[in-house]
This record gives sequence, C-alpha cells and structure tokens, in this order.
Amino acid sequence: MPKKRRKLNKDFEKKIYSSRKNVELVLAKIYDIDDEDIQKELSICMMN
Repeated sequence: MPKKRRKLNKDFEKKIYSSRKNVELVLAKIYDIDDEDIQKELSICMMN
C-alpha cells in the first residue's frame, strides 16, 4: 500500500494540483498526435 504524503499549505497544494493538470493536458496533446515519430520525439522532449 502506498504511503500517503503529508499535506502542505493550501498554496502549495493548489500548485501541485495545477501542475498535475498541466502534465495531463500536455500528455493528452502528445498522445492525440497520430504520427508515432513525432509523438516519441515530443514525449522525449517533455521528459527532459
């Protein structure tokens, strides 16, 4: 069972939540691309 993380103050929690949403949005855009070569290139760029 994963260990629960400690809650931070509200400002940091909002930043974490919005950052997760931004990552999900970028990943959705990457995976929406049909050409696999471009998809791989973008995912590598976003990881670095």
